[in-house]
Amino acid sequence: MAFYNDLFLHLQAGVSAMYVESSEWPRFKKEAADCCKKCDKHLFRWNRLDGLVPVSEKAPSIEAKGDFLELVEYLHGPAPEKSVFVLEFADRYMVDDHQIASCVAAMVRGLRDKRSHVIIFSPSLTLPEAVKREFAMLDFPLPNREYIRKMLEKIRKDYEINVDDATDVVDSVRGLGATEIRNAFAKVAVMYKKITAEQIPALVAEKEQIIRKSGYLDFVSTDEMSMGKIGGLELLKEWLQTRKKGFGNRAREAGLSAPKGVLLLGIPGTGKSLCAKVVAHEWNMPLLRLDMGRVFGGWVGQSESNMRNVIKIAEGLAPCVLWIDEIEKGVSGGAGASGERDGGTAVRVFGTFLTWMQEKEKEVFVLATANDLSRLPPELLRKGRFDEIFFTDLPGKEGRRRIFDIHLGSKGKALKVTDELTNATEGFSGSEIEAVVNEALFSVYKEGEDLCVEAKDLFEAAKPIVPLSATMGERIKKLRKWAKARCRPASKEEPPEINNLQSGPHLRAETDDPFTDNDG
Repeated sequence: MAFYNDLFLHLQAGVSAMYVESSEWPRFKKEAADCCKKCDKHLFRWNRLDGLVPVSEKAPSIEAKGDFLELVEYLHGPAPEKSVFVLEFADRYMVDDHQIASCVAAMVRGLRDKRSHVIIFSPSLTLPEAVKREFAMLDFPLPNREYIRKMLEKIRKDYEINVDDATDVVDSVRGLGATEIRNAFAKVAVMYKKITAEQIPALVAEKEQIIRKSGYLDFVSTDEMSMGKIGGLELLKEWLQTRKKGFGNRAREAGLSAPKGVLLLGIPGTGKSLCAKVVAHEWNMPLLRLDMGRVFGGWVGQSESNMRNVIKIAEGLAPCVLWIDEIEKGVSGGAGASGERDGGTAVRVFGTFLTWMQEKEKEVFVLATANDLSRLPPELLRKGRFDEIFFTDLPGKEGRRRIFDIHLGSKGKALKVTDELTNATEGFSGSEIEAVVNEALFSVYKEGEDLCVEAKDLFEAAKPIVPLSATMGERIKKLRKWAKARCRPASKEEPPEINNLQSGPHLRAETDDPFTDNDG
C-alpha cells in the first residue's frame, strides 16, 4: 500500500519520470495497474523482446517498438497522452550510449506536456548522471506479512494441502521477493504435502539458499550459542542484555527508540565475531552477515544497488541482527582517496549506509567489528550511527581462566585451570587460548584410548605459541591509547600490561616450567 500511495502521489503531481528498483514484475504490475485506473491513465509495458504493449484493458493498441531509440522517438512524438510507460532494463541502453541518454532527457521533458509518465523498472539503479536528476526514485518494498499470507492461501488452493498462516511460518520467508517466496512455498508443498510449523526449518533453508545467491549476504547459524560461551566482556554483555528490552511494540509504546547497533573495536581474537552469534541467539533473531567487500560490483551503479538491496532484505527480516565483520575493509577511505580511484563509488556506498544507520526505523540491530582504527572514517564513529562503541582488549587472568573452562567444557573435559597456566598464558587472546586447548588434545590423542588432558599438556602446547601481543605490542599500545578516550571497555577486569609480556611461555627457559621436577 505504501508504494501505491507513493506512485499515486507522483502521478497526480505530474512527475514525468520515475525509477523503480525491483525485479518483481507481477506484483508491481498489479499495483501500477490499479493506480493508473484510479488516475484514469493507460498503462503500457516495454521490453526488448515484446516491444511496447498495452497492460490496461482500455489502453489503445499500438505498433510494437522493439528498438529502444525508436521507442524514445515514439514517446517523444505520437505516443498517446495520459499514459504511463513502464520500460524494463532501459537504463542499460543509456549507460552504454550517452547520446541515447540525452535523447531520453529530452523525451522526459516532452512527456510533461502530454500528462504522461515513464517508469524505468530495473533490478539495479544504473542511470547515468546526465539523466539521473530527471528521475524520481520510488521504493518498492518486499512483501509484508499480509501479502505473504495471501500467497500461502493461494498455495493451499493450488496444491490442495493443509497450511498454517501463523506468524512464525510467515516470518520464515520474510526478506524474499514474491517470486522467491512462491517458489519456496511450492517446493516445500511438493516435498511435505503441507506447510505448517514443522516445515519452518525447510522454509528457512530455502530462504538461506536464495539470499546466499546475492553474493554479499549470508545467513549464519546461531545454534548452541549463549552468553556463557563468552569468557569475560562482562560490561558488554550487561549492555547487550539491557538493549534486548528495546525491541517490540511495548518498547515503542514506552517511548524507547529501537536500538541502532554497536561497534566492537579491538584486538583480533578477543571474541568480537562470537558476540554477533551469541546476541542473535539470545535475542531469538536471524543473523545476517554482510561482506562489505563483495558489495562492490563492476557495473556502473551496481555497488549502490547492492547496498540498497542489503538494506531492503535486512529491513524485510526485521527484527534481525546485521553483522558486518571487519567493517574497515569495506568503508576505509570512503570519504577520501578511494573516492578518486573508483569514481566516487565507495563514497556513495558509504554514504548510503551511513544515512540508513542514522535514520533507520526498522528493528535492524547492526553489530560491526573492526580491528584497524586507522582505516575507520570519522563519520562512522560519531554518535548517532551506533548506540555505543566498545573496546575488546586481551583477557585478564580470570578471563583467561573462564575461556579455558569454556573450550575444555565444549570438548567434554573437566580440568581445574591452575594459576600457573593462566599466568603462563598472559597476553594470549581468546582464539589463542582455543588453539592451546586444541593442540593439547592432539598431542595426547591415541586411537582406541580415552582422551585425558592435564594442565601440563596445556602448558606444553602453549610454549611454542607466540601471541599477537608479543609480535604487535606497539600496535596494541597505540590501539589502547586511542580507545581509552573514545570507547567503553568491554571487560571489568584490567587487561595485561604489554610491557610485562616478555615472561610469556614462548620465552621461558625449560627450568621455568612449573610442571618440571627440579628436585632431582
